[in-house]
Amino acid sequence: ESGKYELFVWDTTTGALLDRLTGPQTLLNHLAWHPNRSFVAASTSDGLVDIWGPRMDWTAFAPDFQALPSNVEYVEQEDEFD
Repeated sequence: ESGKYELFVWDTTTGALLDRLTGPQTLLNHLAWHPNRSFVAASTSDGLVDIWGPRMDWTAFAPDFQALPSNVEYVEQEDEFD
């Protein structure tokens, strides 16, 4: 889709594609890598900075966890967490 940025992560030893990260509907301005850890910061045309890091296996914390294909806004019911 037009306007979304993509980051491709390659293994420099084997040349294998390790991951493809798709950013939001905005343009990518700049990338910066953390010098010691597996994080990348991406500044975008909307003025935000996206931080990309290692993927987590959330099923270790919640066995019934299912990842969503994209973020979904959750609307809390009035008495849900009272």
